Amino acid sequence: MAGKRTFLPGDAVPQSGVYRVHHYRHRTPHEITILQGEKFPSCRTCGQEVRFELERAAERAERDRDLAGSSDD
Repeated sequence: MAGKRTFLPGDAVPQSGVYRVHHYRHRTPHEITILQGEKFPSCRTCGQEVRFELERAAERAERDRDLAGSSDD
C-alpha cells in the first residue's frame, strides 16, 4: 500500500470511485465501488484492521452534465 493514501473504517469517503480493499490476513485484496460522503465500512472478520485505497475516481451519473436528469422512459 506504499505511496497511496489509505483510509480506515469510519472515515468519510472523500471521492466516489473504485477502492482496493486490504484485509488483515484472511482475504486477498479486492475492489469495491463506494460513493463520496459514505463511510468506509469495517470488515466482519478483521474489523478495524481493514484498509482502503483509491484505484480509480468516478463521478456519479447525476453529476455528469450530459446525464443528469436524463430519462429514456
